[in-house]
Amino acid sequence: MLGGGQLGRMFALAAARLGVEVLVLDPTPVAPAAVAAKQVPGSFRDADAILEFAKQVDVLTVEIEHINTDALQLA
Repeated sequence: MLGGGQLGRMFALAAARLGVEVLVLDPTPVAPAAVAAKQVPGSFRDADAILEFAKQVDVLTVEIEHINTDALQLA
């Protein structure tokens, strides 16, 4: 998931109850979603970080509207 804020925290907690592992890309040192997800430090506006992150996941979703949408088209 791109972004690990409060919505990401709720998403990750619900996913954990279902046995789904969540990985979040977020620049905050300890993002709220990190309580139930593995956090990869990086900016969701950095195209290179997004492309590298996308290689690590089966499904990519967004939690925040301030992302690099050009990079999403390449991922």
